[in-house]
Amino acid sequence: MFIESKYKKWYYQIIDRSNNRCINGYTEKHHIIPKSLGGSNSKDNLAILTAREHFICHWLLTKMTLGESRAKMIYALCCITQEKNAYQQDRIKISSKKYENIRILIGENLKNRVFTDEYRQKLKDSAQRVPRPEEVKKKISESKKGIPRSEETKLKIGNRILSDETRLKMSLAKKGKPPWNKGKRKLDSLIE
Repeated sequence: MFIESKYKKWYYQIIDRSNNRCINGYTEKHHIIPKSLGGSNSKDNLAILTAREHFICHWLLTKMTLGESRAKMIYALCCITQEKNAYQQDRIKISSKKYENIRILIGENLKNRVFTDEYRQKLKDSAQRVPRPEEVKKKISESKKGIPRSEETKLKIGNRILSDETRLKMSLAKKGKPPWNKGKRKLDSLIE
């Protein structure tokens, strides 16, 4: 199931250490063999870890699996960095470099993902299954109407005169070429 590597060795060292100690303070339960890989909720498959150890174990799991199993472990790592529970003041704090690495892993994983017609249909069905209450529909509709404007304001908006420079900026922005790119190109040439 797991690739023989230094990561697997480190993973099981953390798990073994957790069996012979008592932690005072915040702890998290970790499935030694993740449920998505066939693990169970039995006591033998659970380890009590600190939040930091739990994060490290999930990071190691991405390095000691391949294929679909690795994709599942990347997803689990992403989830653990974004979850917030009653005991934590905030989400797990990670360095910008680790965050970048996680996002790269997720991006690579999604790039190689093949969406079957069956999966697409499930997504479509799940989106249609959640009916919106009439109150929510009404609020959404009202928010789209915008702020009511007086006749005077409508006339001002309709009669405003735009300078040629403003028209050019608006035109470029609509084409996806905002005017500030010109300055950026100058900076890029200075850096090279």
